[in-house]
Amino acid sequence: MSGITSPSDSAILSQELCDSVIDFVASSPCCLDYDPDDRLSDLKACSLVSRGWRTRAAGYLFKSITLPSPVFTRVKWVGRNSSLSSEQETILKTHALTRLREAVQPGGVFSHNSTALHLVQEVTLNFLASADFFEQVRPLLEQIPFTPNQLRAITFDRVVTTNSFLSYLSALLLNNNYSIQRISVLEMMLTLRGFSEQSFFDHVMMLGNSFPPLPNLEHLYIQNLDMDDALSAGNDRGSDDEDAAFSAIPPVLPRPRPRIITVDIDDQMGATLTGEILFNPERAFLDLTRMEELRLTHYEYELNAHTRLLMAGGDSLRRFSVRVVNKPGAHRALFFAPSQDQIREDTKIINDLPTHAPDLTHVRAHIDLGYFRSEQFIRGLPDIQALRFLRVLEIKAEAKIPLAEWDPSSSGPSSSWDLIKTRLTSLDESLDGLSRNTMSISLAEIMVAVKVKGASLLEVEPFIDSCFTRMTLRSSPSFVLTIEEEL
Repeated sequence: MSGITSPSDSAILSQELCDSVIDFVASSPCCLDYDPDDRLSDLKACSLVSRGWRTRAAGYLFKSITLPSPVFTRVKWVGRNSSLSSEQETILKTHALTRLREAVQPGGVFSHNSTALHLVQEVTLNFLASADFFEQVRPLLEQIPFTPNQLRAITFDRVVTTNSFLSYLSALLLNNNYSIQRISVLEMMLTLRGFSEQSFFDHVMMLGNSFPPLPNLEHLYIQNLDMDDALSAGNDRGSDDEDAAFSAIPPVLPRPRPRIITVDIDDQMGATLTGEILFNPERAFLDLTRMEELRLTHYEYELNAHTRLLMAGGDSLRRFSVRVVNKPGAHRALFFAPSQDQIREDTKIINDLPTHAPDLTHVRAHIDLGYFRSEQFIRGLPDIQALRFLRVLEIKAEAKIPLAEWDPSSSGPSSSWDLIKTRLTSLDESLDGLSRNTMSISLAEIMVAVKVKGASLLEVEPFIDSCFTRMTLRSSPSFVLTIEEEL
């Protein structure tokens, strides 16, 4: 019997099994270095096996698109962190315009008779932070015949909020008002371009009024908001003028009510700007009364910059996650001693958790033990004892120790390991104080996972065990300590 199979041979496999194979290719790569381009090629290969395989594979191939360049399955049109020369940028823009014109023409993938357009669920808008480029592509974008409530997710990446863009955005969101479940802001620049006699505050309100209620919005993800030089220069009015300006422009529609909010910002300016634009209660940009989960990433700004988010969530907030880690690529200030003011500011958000979010059931933290602000989080843990309904406290602690410095018995004050040892012992003390005095009768799990890079598990495990002498002797609430190595 020949080993060559024909397309009809695929009928011997059930459609459910074929679908599982395609699902695995699309979302569960067998190795960590599985390249997105390889996934795209594999899905295309799956679509050529048979008609049954084609239908399932096409659902993944066309699920996500990037505009204005018709790129599918989350493959990057251009890397977000790559720097482009003016010549490279011109080539990219020309290529994107050409492909978009072809796509909207009769028979194209974005035309009225397209057999693939209805499969699109997620759209990423990336205009290379160029208002002029958006003006070039807008007439073509408006020809794409999305059906009402087709899109489930929209991502903003390198967009500039000109008057023209807000007009396009408002229509796009309104057309998908009941289907949008996720909005991601990777990079958005506020600008006065295209507005006459507008201030920063007027512009923020116009941005807010571009968003319909979006009643099924599940997740709002914020990474980077910025403003151009002209807007920065005009943003010097006093607080009284500011409040008056916002009160003069009332919201046109009810505000979106996200269930989950993630704020992942890497500097103080970005945190402040995001708070002023999105989360200031006087702005009415969002309705946070439905927020059940808040996820914060803390690099080099104070955690209390987001206290208003906790206050706005109030009784609806059930899950709080925070990452207290150093900014990637920044100098690791291992032995920097923060001032008392910094310590008070950093611990305030933990101290105030029972006040601002009394019904929290889950608190999760990812902390970098080598980052000085993690110590303030550790010190603040006993203050959450008043959370009456707390069920799970989960902490993931990471330490990166240079191989040359690994010596568990080291007593030198400049040793990285000495610092890690001090903070693990402090974590043990804080958890013990919390578990002994908690008001919660539901706290059943305190989980701590410690990952150490730079030493083997055989060397690390006994030493870390010795740092948790208080908690390991306790049986209630349940304490689980997990130790991992990363070589």
